[in-house]
Amino acid sequence: MRVSHICYGNLSGGASKGAYNLHLALLDEGVDSNFICSHRPGIGETASVDYLAKTNSTKFLFRVFRKLNHLASRGEPESKWLFSSDKFAYVRDLSNLCKNSDVINLHWINGGFVSPYSLLRIKQPVVWTFRDMWPFTGGCHYSMNCDNYVQGCGNCPHFSGSDKRFKARRQFERKESIVSNKSNLYGVGISPWITESARRSAIWSNSNLRTIWNGVRVEQFPYVRRSSAIRRLGLSEDYNYISFGALNHSLGYKGSEKFIEVLNLTEQDPDFAKVKFLVFGDSKALLRGNEGGRVIDFGLVKDQNKLNLIYAASSGFLATSIQEAFGKTIVESLSSGTPVVTFRTSAFIDMFNHMVQGFHAESFSSSSLIEGMKWCIGLARNKNEADYEELRKVISRYAGRFDSVKCAKSYKSLYEEIASKDT
Repeated sequence: MRVSHICYGNLSGGASKGAYNLHLALLDEGVDSNFICSHRPGIGETASVDYLAKTNSTKFLFRVFRKLNHLASRGEPESKWLFSSDKFAYVRDLSNLCKNSDVINLHWINGGFVSPYSLLRIKQPVVWTFRDMWPFTGGCHYSMNCDNYVQGCGNCPHFSGSDKRFKARRQFERKESIVSNKSNLYGVGISPWITESARRSAIWSNSNLRTIWNGVRVEQFPYVRRSSAIRRLGLSEDYNYISFGALNHSLGYKGSEKFIEVLNLTEQDPDFAKVKFLVFGDSKALLRGNEGGRVIDFGLVKDQNKLNLIYAASSGFLATSIQEAFGKTIVESLSSGTPVVTFRTSAFIDMFNHMVQGFHAESFSSSSLIEGMKWCIGLARNKNEADYEELRKVISRYAGRFDSVKCAKSYKSLYEEIASKDT
């Protein structure tokens, strides 16, 4: 059985990394899996990967479609919603691209890459993995506090004027028509929350839906003794550390402004006198350089071993996202042995147990996040080192439920099931 994965990007973004991890694990499971992305992979050696933007003319066309998509998606200047139009796409017919495939697995297809209309031009069964909310909304990737997608995305808060009434609504109706006319189309949410959100939408309410947790290569984030990680990073052992990181802190749904609130609220708190924050990711728009030595900025960390040490050196990992389909950094932290602090929202609700592997803060309270960090720091301060490290080992083993091998086995079973129905 041959499976083709379709995903935008160069394998450096969160969605494409998740899709590529699945592809690699499927290869290990003996599945004839191939991966088709838009741009040349930026991660070195790859296995069974092809990309489309190979020539200057193709690269130019991708830029044009991406720009047209951006213009069609533009809303109010102060809008907090990330929105993508479905009108402009480089690939409008998948039949030639995947003509030898038995099953096609779509992942994140935006950025002017693949049109949803292409689903109606192929006979093979299609699995569409929901890596955000876009497949079942009128165009937003995360609905934030808006539930209009349940009824059809009229009166979209991202737009103004006539666009507010019609733009998202029309895209919603186009998707609804496509999904209803593709009988061998299967939706997969990467967390229970994203699956249930899709089920609430009229687009997928009568369709084949299931949940398969997103897969993480947990072997890349092994348990490391906290004191060892601190020394290997050259940090002072006189402090406790809280890590905070994301690939892109500027995205509205990441809630990064809450981190700044936490910094300000803890500045005079005696419980944080000997606490520093380890920040990673593109933090230029986040940090202003006036944090008074309380923040150690690692920038973009591409070395997985170093990232593992940052997690392991921390007493807790803080995530401030308002909505997430899945928390890859959450699993990486847990696998490294470090408890996490998140809001009790979206995928995070089912990813760990409150006050066992982490702390579910009241949504969306910065003071509750601080309470969660104090809980994590208290574990490190109040337990003897041997007991504390045993606890961290238990947390690390818990992360194994998100192993990409388990994810691949579930997808393999799904592919076999739908391929047998399609014969």
